[in-house]
Amino acid sequence: MALALAARVGILIDPDKQTVTIYRPNSEPTLLNNEEPLTIPELFPGWELPVAELWPPVFD
Repeated sequence: MALALAARVGILIDPDKQTVTIYRPNSEPTLLNNEEPLTIPELFPGWELPVAELWPPVFD
């Protein structure tokens, strides 16, 4: 929906599956898992965050 309203990028964060899906106009969604970095150069050039850092810490 947001992309239809001219958003530059859409981000779906799924804590249950621990994935991030990035939606961009005119391209297939990009699915990221814990081993990959989240980058959004359209909005934050040079910024990077490991997907695993989005989730709360787990203490044993």
